[in-house]
Amino acid sequence: MIEGYHIISHKHYYPLILSELERAENIISDYLNFAKPEFKKIETFPIGVLVMELSILLNPYALKDGISLTHSIESDAEITTDRNQLKQALINILKNAVEATPKEGRVSIKLIPDGEQVKIIVRDTGKGMTKEQLSRIGSLFFSTKEQGTGLGTMVSIRIIQ
Repeated sequence: MIEGYHIISHKHYYPLILSELERAENIISDYLNFAKPEFKKIETFPIGVLVMELSILLNPYALKDGISLTHSIESDAEITTDRNQLKQALINILKNAVEATPKEGRVSIKLIPDGEQVKIIVRDTGKGMTKEQLSRIGSLFFSTKEQGTGLGTMVSIRIIQ
């Protein structure tokens, strides 16, 4: 024990931490290049696994404000894309949902089949947006948050497109 601190070993988190640090480095690079998405590593993977990873990754972020973050996977569909780019787009959307949700609220991410496709539905118990605000989503520097820049949403839209 270091004076006043307890060292707790959570070695099973190390690979996740290292992978997230690498991803963060890539995100910063993208922002500095004004978020022009480059799909560097295209692979095929089950999208349900990504939804589950996102829920696990962002659950502590939600819990700090007493927000319940849940996921539901109703499809075993696979997708072929740059996993890290898609992950970043969905992280941005989920973080926005958590930040828009009042304390003790709920955020859910659901993967459902839709004919030959699948849908990822993110819901929160926030107050919602006006029609004018909705029409401006994805516009450069538009945000409903005091400290927001709108870049995260703009990047997410570009990646998904």
